[in-house]
Amino acid sequence: MKIFSVIPLISSIALLSACGGGSDSSNTSSSAQSVSSSVSSETLSSAASSSLISQSSVSSESTSSTSSSSSSFDGVTITHEAENNFFSGGVSKTDSYVQNFVNIGARSIFTVNASSSAAHTVNLRFANAAESSKTLNVYVNGIFSLTTTLPPTGGNTTWATHAEQLTLRAGINTISYQYDAINSGNVNLDSIGVQGGAALATRGATLPYQEFEAEDGVTTGQISAADRTYKTVESESSGRKFVNLSTTGEYVEWTTTKEANALVVRYSIPDSINGDGASASLSLYVNDTKIKSLDLSSRYAWMYGDFPYNNNPTNLNAHRFYDESRFSGLLIPAGAKIRLQKDADDTAAYYKIDLIDVEKIEPAYTMPSNFISITDFGAIANDSIDDNAAIISAIASAKTNKKGVWIPEGKFILSGRPDISDVHIRGAGTWYTVLQGINGKGGFRGQGSNVTVAD
Repeated sequence: MKIFSVIPLISSIALLSACGGGSDSSNTSSSAQSVSSSVSSETLSSAASSSLISQSSVSSESTSSTSSSSSSFDGVTITHEAENNFFSGGVSKTDSYVQNFVNIGARSIFTVNASSSAAHTVNLRFANAAESSKTLNVYVNGIFSLTTTLPPTGGNTTWATHAEQLTLRAGINTISYQYDAINSGNVNLDSIGVQGGAALATRGATLPYQEFEAEDGVTTGQISAADRTYKTVESESSGRKFVNLSTTGEYVEWTTTKEANALVVRYSIPDSINGDGASASLSLYVNDTKIKSLDLSSRYAWMYGDFPYNNNPTNLNAHRFYDESRFSGLLIPAGAKIRLQKDADDTAAYYKIDLIDVEKIEPAYTMPSNFISITDFGAIANDSIDDNAAIISAIASAKTNKKGVWIPEGKFILSGRPDISDVHIRGAGTWYTVLQGINGKGGFRGQGSNVTVAD
């Protein structure tokens, strides 16, 4: 029965025209850092500790290369070209750099990949044709980190390198250089080099998880034939195939390449006769040892009838067979065998497995400085009471007081779809903060600029 849907905090702002981002929910797994439209320093201000290392190595040539890497004292340095990354607020690009940091809100946002969660040296290559130093504010993952001071270099294409220590998360981060009201701007940016960085994917998104298709695993179940016919389970499968486990003892198994502590399973089990949903367990083994019974449900899958669809199986035309459930707190070593197996106490008639994702997730994030929590306005995590009014009140207070809105770890119920503008909303991470919509509602609706929704 589709009483409510789990709304991922990051994808709930999907109506915004935005840079960066991704989605996650208690029933899905993917990583995201932030979604934002044009920015103001007041709504994004939050202190983060960092130290400044200033060094100038000036050269007169301009650069036109793309991402590259070289050896450095703390690992590989990955170079990210400004002209190949996101910019807005009046910033424009040439063939080899970005310019026109002349208006408040002008910004250049680099998407980078860090090999570890730690302080990393980030080398900004810039040019300053003025006779005095210029400043920009630096944000990491949407949070204010520091104000960088860039000395004169002698020309618009005479380049110098300025280094900062910035604390990055393991995996995807954004690093933004922004002209705020307190800054002087008027510099050109060529690139940044992240020491201890990791290369971005050359094609498609850089993902934090390993994904394994069921049909590519080792199985004693049945691998379906590929089929694209509408309203078949195969047509909704990622590779147009799945593995069916229908007999006690049948399994599908993969070997990981990296350490992980979290798992997502994309699966289909039979719905109940009345459409309210059925539940069943499925056994998880790591290196031949059962470590958990995974609780699965058809409650949020299976739709029937014609558009706008319904939950009544007598209307036939079944579709939307799959759901995704996620499980954390696991211990999965690199090179481990992961097995999904139908044991005697796993009572669903069948388990159609599309894929799994395995991921090493970080602990929940803590509330940044200059943010207010929705719990201060009456929101309570993990209960059955609607938190819509509390969230709306928190947003209104944050806008008045030039603060951000914090949604802590836990599940919060949202019966509406609040309009947001000129506000910064953050959570404890996509594996930890969940907005659960009810009555077909949930999420946020962007109605203006200066919006950030992250984690």
